[in-house]
Amino acid sequence: MLSSGKKVVYLSPYSPDFSPIEPSFGWVKALTQHDELLHEDMCIANDHEVKVATVTCLHEYIFSIPPNLARSWFQHCNYI
Repeated sequence: MLSSGKKVVYLSPYSPDFSPIEPSFGWVKALTQHDELLHEDMCIANDHEVKVATVTCLHEYIFSIPPNLARSWFQHCNYI
């Protein structure tokens, strides 16, 4: 590669500071911890209906992330 004038650029090791998924997980985790019923259900979930309700609730939390906040996470991590 070097003989053809191309340069090898190595990626840095994984860092949660440069991953926008980390603050999004934190967002969902904070909402989950504030929802006492959901938190309790997640700890004892063995009934199919409870599992479906839990997944539905988590889905709502994920989609409650405002687009401008998600964008700021990507900006902070230098993706945009």
